[in-house]
Amino acid sequence: MLPVEEAPKVVSTVDKATEAIRHRFQLVAQRISRCRQLQAIKFSTIESLLGSSRRQNDVVVVGMLTQQKSHCYHIEDLTGSMQVEFNDETKFQHSIFTEGSVAIFQGSYDASLLTVREVASVPLESAEETRAIFGNVNWFGGEDPIAFRCNAKLCVAERSNPNAQIVILSDVHLDNSRVMQAVYHMLSGFSGDPPLAFIFCGNFCSRSRQRETMELLHTGFRRLANQLNDFASSFTSTHFVFVPGPDDPCLNMVLPRPHLPGVLFKYFEQIPNCLFATNPVRIQYASQEIVVIRNDLVEKMCRHAVNTVAAENISKSFAKTILSQAHLSPLPPHVAPVLWEFDHVMTMHPLPDVLIVADKFKSFAEIQADTVVCNPGSFSSGSFGFHVYLPFERKIEDSAIDLPADR
Repeated sequence: MLPVEEAPKVVSTVDKATEAIRHRFQLVAQRISRCRQLQAIKFSTIESLLGSSRRQNDVVVVGMLTQQKSHCYHIEDLTGSMQVEFNDETKFQHSIFTEGSVAIFQGSYDASLLTVREVASVPLESAEETRAIFGNVNWFGGEDPIAFRCNAKLCVAERSNPNAQIVILSDVHLDNSRVMQAVYHMLSGFSGDPPLAFIFCGNFCSRSRQRETMELLHTGFRRLANQLNDFASSFTSTHFVFVPGPDDPCLNMVLPRPHLPGVLFKYFEQIPNCLFATNPVRIQYASQEIVVIRNDLVEKMCRHAVNTVAAENISKSFAKTILSQAHLSPLPPHVAPVLWEFDHVMTMHPLPDVLIVADKFKSFAEIQADTVVCNPGSFSSGSFGFHVYLPFERKIEDSAIDLPADR
């Protein structure tokens, strides 16, 4: 993790983009030297291969996959760039390999071309394994210099509340009367057993980027505030977090995104513990580190992958990929642009306890390297599905609101 020496800027120079991409590569590649499974493998650099005039039948290279022109792929490391060729016999490990992915490539090298036989992701490293090497420094954020998981008092506080729960919703269209009805039913259901927090993720309007969008948002948030006021006595200690979606009004269309427009905050002035958060946002509960991002990543990564992933394996492959890349948007800038000087905000090192990727893709929950990766799915899709996270058990529960059909 690199220290940020000065305040990052929205408009940056080319060298900042290069620095961010190099940092992404180094963050993943460094794990190889610590991985026992890979100690016996001899890795080659691209520079050493390009400097060789002889054919080599079995080489292993760590590189970032790029596409410099249509259907012409290269891999890059800190020493150079080399063309690679995939064919029908190329084997891909159970991950989603896209442009911008850092992976392990094995194959034969001849005349500046690597014919790839197998592609594997860099093995995951749990937060506990990372801290065993780098110590208990707090890289997650906040004022405490010690990582939350290593704070004995926070661990005791977490164990003392075994019934704690966090409710997560995505695509909460506040301009849809059925959605608002479902939200009211949900609030009513939890009023008897208030959760620690409700995390509402956008998009908050079904008709985004239109002339009437802001008016619909004003109306929707006013109605939501009225609903919350109806249960004010029940949720005095509950936090309400609002994370903007990719189509919600914003000054920019790239990640990380600022909070929703400030004019919407006025409806929640009388409601305690409301937070209009950025996207992504980091949340601490006791000793646990939770990262939330609202972005339609799953299908986008599948569309730009060089391999095909079976439908039944997509959620598991996605979870493994995003944790292996240790980045919340492991795609090239022309597909998923990021503010370069804020790219460090998108990194995950060490891995968090929980990664919530709020996506339109169907809901799922996976555990990889002791990290829970979940997607609550779209609340407005008709089933009104959402997730409930139980911190004590480190478990995700699928839930839904069963509304009677309109007559």
